[in-house]
Amino acid sequence: MSDQTGSDGADQSQGNEYLPPDLYAARITGSRETLAKLMQEFALDVGCRPHGQLNPDGSATLLAYATEERIAELQAAGYQVERGENVSAIGASAGRR
Repeated sequence: MSDQTGSDGADQSQGNEYLPPDLYAARITGSRETLAKLMQEFALDVGCRPHGQLNPDGSATLLAYATEERIAELQAAGYQVERGENVSAIGASAGRR
């Protein structure tokens, strides 16, 4: 059985089983105003509630969960985004134990 990737980045197996695209931990850094604007412009998965961390320089970093496509959109819009670990893979490996 071979897997195929659809045009939206999601995987679809021969049995037409839909697999959503992988999510990554995305750390988005900016001023409080920038992050407030971000939350208005983009629908982001921030878990149960937004988790921000204040940085020594006065900026803040927001943790969100996003696809590679969404991370690219955020970067193209001028946001400073660091792509972290593949949380989908971590969850999948934990489920196999």
